Amino acid sequence: MAAKTAAAASAASTTTDARKSFSERLASGPELGDFIRRSSQFTPEEALELRTPAKLHQITKRQHVKLPEWLKTEIPAGENFKKIKQDLRGLKLHTVCEEARCPNIGECWGGGEEKTATATIMLMGDECTRGCRFCSVKTNRKPGPLDPNEPEHTAEAISRWGLDYVVLTSVDRDDLPDGGASHFASTVRLIKQNVGGGMQALKDLRVIDVDVVTFGQYMRPTTKHMKVEEYVHPDKFQHWATVAEGLGFKYVASGPLVRSSYKAGEFYIKNMLKSKAAAAGAAAKDEITLAA
Repeated sequence: MAAKTAAAASAASTTTDARKSFSERLASGPELGDFIRRSSQFTPEEALELRTPAKLHQITKRQHVKLPEWLKTEIPAGENFKKIKQDLRGLKLHTVCEEARCPNIGECWGGGEEKTATATIMLMGDECTRGCRFCSVKTNRKPGPLDPNEPEHTAEAISRWGLDYVVLTSVDRDDLPDGGASHFASTVRLIKQNVGGGMQALKDLRVIDVDVVTFGQYMRPTTKHMKVEEYVHPDKFQHWATVAEGLGFKYVASGPLVRSSYKAGEFYIKNMLKSKAAAAGAAAKDEITLAA
């Protein structure tokens, strides 16, 4: 019992001595003013100095390197650019132009000086299973499933835009058994059906000797009728008029307000009268030549 009492007294004495020793060290140590004066004498480099100097760049501001003049491009703008972008968002499509932050996007989508519009659609989503250090496309080892509507939406977008040509690319999908090959093939087939459908229809009409063809804009009569899918620009009507004339149609009426019972008939009559007048003029000229 005496031994336990002695041990407890010894422990209490040790604790008291430790507290006294700490208080003495604290009293004789530096005051707050010492820290303030000492820190004010540091240079900025010393204040930011780390135990590992190599990490210093993580907290210091990097210098921004400006692009040379020949690499600067104008901010994308224009009606054609806006239309393509709106269609992409509405159809949930992606382009490498946007995902890879291509500097030529404004010129390509807008058509540039020659007005030759191009676009590069990126199939199979906007997440790639590979992480190339030079590419800004998003990376995901397990991206979401493919959009089953993407092939149809891609064909629809191309038919709307009336592009001179389109480029198809894709992300890598190493998570899929075929790498997405069947999805890519389905897209190409639908594009050929969509874009080539109009041309094939015109060719079929010429095979059976149809001489007149008309193109007009569908207008929704009432809210109970089918909604308008798109208001086609007059330039696109002109494009198909040129195509049809090249196939040998004797008369083509193409425009937003053209109707087979209205504008087409009026234009057809005028065209026939002009043709007859031209033929009569040519015949009269030949008669005069022969008489001479």
